[in-house]
Amino acid sequence: MRILYGVQGTGNGHLTRAIAMSETIETSFSKCEVDVLISGRVEEKLPIKARKIIWREGATFVIKNGEVQLLKTLFNFSPRQLIRDIGRLKIREYDLLITDYEPIAAWAGRIRGKEVIGIGHQYAFYYDIPIQGGKPLSKNIMKLFAPVTKKVGLHWHHFNQPILPPIVDVDQASERKIQNNKVIVYLPFEETDKLTSDLQKISDHEFYVYHPKFENSNEGNIHKRKISRTTFKDDLTNSNAAICNTGFELISECLTLGIKVLTKPLGNQIEQQSNGAALSKLDYATVVNKLLITDIRNWLKRDELIKVSYPNTQDSLVKWLVAGATQPLEELANDLWTGVTVYR
Repeated sequence: MRILYGVQGTGNGHLTRAIAMSETIETSFSKCEVDVLISGRVEEKLPIKARKIIWREGATFVIKNGEVQLLKTLFNFSPRQLIRDIGRLKIREYDLLITDYEPIAAWAGRIRGKEVIGIGHQYAFYYDIPIQGGKPLSKNIMKLFAPVTKKVGLHWHHFNQPILPPIVDVDQASERKIQNNKVIVYLPFEETDKLTSDLQKISDHEFYVYHPKFENSNEGNIHKRKISRTTFKDDLTNSNAAICNTGFELISECLTLGIKVLTKPLGNQIEQQSNGAALSKLDYATVVNKLLITDIRNWLKRDELIKVSYPNTQDSLVKWLVAGATQPLEELANDLWTGVTVYR
């Protein structure tokens, strides 16, 4: 079986899921060959188990000071290039098309009448889940961005819908070497100068701050780190707390590891605004609209423990795909959610 796996490259969460899924496919089904199409990201070296990686420009969001700039996003978008990429993508050679919110593979399949299976957090938004924020334009763009014939949504809770638990690419080890005063900070779309200056005043905690503009340096209790999948995962694993935007995958990892979370959703971003609403409803994290030092200080003092034991969703999902994706999603979802336990 030959598989084309489309990945929206603007968020690291999409890539994390694709890496977990491709590794599971290669390990469990040696006769399957996976080609990965990545768009919306600058080409780089990635640990994806794939026969080949195809890079395309795709589409991405313009974000400034923690808020999506809708008009600049539209002006930055090149429909001519996207149409050209869709037209030249050869999909006839593939037995299965999968997309994690990647538009080129999704639209190539739709235009040519081939089934496309969407696997990702965004596909949970087609169901009755907590939704907040977003203008009519952004809501329509979200649904038209990467259309599919089968929607496999992922979320932290089922909300009585046929959606699956997260695909989590961290070990659920109970014997982590936790540093009680260690806080990982990941706010790639925020201006962090004032925040890091404020965090220096909380001298009884060590803050490991990852940002695309940083190089590795240590300034008292502030440890600036450049973006690195390896070192980030190492620092995350032994942290006691995390301050981050409200993306899906990182918070899924924090819930799995039992790391308490303070999160600020991006403005004008319906996914993150809705994620914040879901976290508040579930009481899984502290959600704020602004990163104020007094709120951070008070949050760090609170003794919060939320740990969610999720099953191996990728293993069940890969078996479902290779078997033809014919089992009703309701059955697959019910089987997986029976293996979820929440510890408080």
